[in-house]
Amino acid sequence: MNYLPFHLQDLLDIVAVKLKSSDRGAGVGSRISIAPAVPDKLLGDQISFSRALIALIELGMECSGSADIGIDIETAGGKREGDERSVVLQSRMRDAGNGMSREAAACVVTKFLSGGEAAGEGTILDTHASGTELIGHMKAGIGVECDPGSGFAVVLTVEFENGSGVDEGRRAESDPSSVPESRSEIRLPQGLERLRGAHVLLAEDHPVNQSLARDILAQAGCSVEIAENGKLAVDAVQERGDTFDAILMDVQMPIMDGFEATREIRNELGRSDLPIIAMTANVFGDERQRCLDEGMNDYVPKPVHIPDLYATLVRWIERRDREPDPSQRNAVSANASAASENGTAFVLPDHIPGIDVATGLSRSMGRPELYAELLLKFAESNETVADQAAAAIASGDREKARFLAHGLVSTAGNIGAETLCTAASNLEKALVGDDDVANEVLVAFRECLNEVTSGIRNAGVSPGHRPLRPGNGAGAFDREAASLAAETLASMLDDQDMAAHHQLDRLLECLGNEGQDDQLRRLKACVDDLEYMEAKQVLSGICEEILR
Repeated sequence: MNYLPFHLQDLLDIVAVKLKSSDRGAGVGSRISIAPAVPDKLLGDQISFSRALIALIELGMECSGSADIGIDIETAGGKREGDERSVVLQSRMRDAGNGMSREAAACVVTKFLSGGEAAGEGTILDTHASGTELIGHMKAGIGVECDPGSGFAVVLTVEFENGSGVDEGRRAESDPSSVPESRSEIRLPQGLERLRGAHVLLAEDHPVNQSLARDILAQAGCSVEIAENGKLAVDAVQERGDTFDAILMDVQMPIMDGFEATREIRNELGRSDLPIIAMTANVFGDERQRCLDEGMNDYVPKPVHIPDLYATLVRWIERRDREPDPSQRNAVSANASAASENGTAFVLPDHIPGIDVATGLSRSMGRPELYAELLLKFAESNETVADQAAAAIASGDREKARFLAHGLVSTAGNIGAETLCTAASNLEKALVGDDDVANEVLVAFRECLNEVTSGIRNAGVSPGHRPLRPGNGAGAFDREAASLAAETLASMLDDQDMAAHHQLDRLLECLGNEGQDDQLRRLKACVDDLEYMEAKQVLSGICEEILR
């Protein structure tokens, strides 16, 4: 079970993005809303919960024949007696158009439970007793209830812990006036499908920001080329500018900054037609206007907010027929696949001093392996930044020190190190004043940076060994059981069943030490990426080699 803190609103942003960017959900008009009393910060298995919501929406579209599916999330009774931190959420899925029939709702539940009996009105099924493992080890139930005036609804009931504190949780449930009247519904930009196959040049010098932006863009189906400074970006446009649909241009980079690079592209190369979108930690006042004055079309803030980035790209990327780059198709989980190939997995702790893990994980699209990689890269690339800034100040190179501080504003924000982000911003501002103030602020900046980098290194964020097969692959090869497990897995892949990863574990256990690890790792990567059609092909090859 992936029992981690998370922000519900950020998780739902990710769910909506994945639905919009998938082939199956490209046209979905789903709406997801949260009742005011629901706490935003929770503890629980966010990955299983998000997959369950995606499955319910997709099955709702399939069984009801409607693309207008909505999810309403609210608190419910049933929390454990004496446990004030327990929060029971009900996610009610319904056809937002004409309402869902009882038959359609029962169809959703049946398919969701992978062969379980249809739920009757008002029934709440225990997911463990029914055999489904899609929602893992969450304390959860699913069923159908009558929603007066709008047909039937499928209800997923899940128990979490309130991660915001006991007092805040009590206040939210008992006094609705203490929270906002309502949280806005998730609204992804229309036309997100035009990003599929788009070729984006990312001009960014920081490894952490490179990894995060690359994966966010790949999630939308974009292929990404990275230039580590403005000069390399200009060179890329000069050599193959016709292949790019847009440039995401960091404003402050070494060798050549984003402003100078934009001038070169516009004036020297004559590319007034190529959209250039500034990425900056300062999207206010003079710098925002400067971005436009220098010839940039738009700007997005750092730390990156996924819906805002997508919306900006949709505004500027023209629709045209493009085939997605096959080499980028699985780019979103390239790091996870690489870890699998090496027989390793990232170990992600629940708490790191100086870092809000839930915030950082949400900004990494809820992907623990990506977030762990970003943490490691952050610690490795920024551990000596305070020393470098101090040396630059001592030598009179305040611009270099300011550049170093500016780089930490966005990268610290992306991993959830909000205090360090503030300290870096304070140092950047102080460097335009007198030395005494700058040196004083540098001390606070150094303390925050040391807390974060040492926290990452001491908290166990590292590649840890994870055998491919349960039980270290020591189990005996059981051909009959493996054949049955493979047949079941194939059926689940055909049904786009997100519980397939659990069935794959059963197959691996039945195979014992039989089979080529590279084939099995490829199968596991496909299943983890929800690439079920490709997984089915890989599985067929494995069965031909091992189980024939």
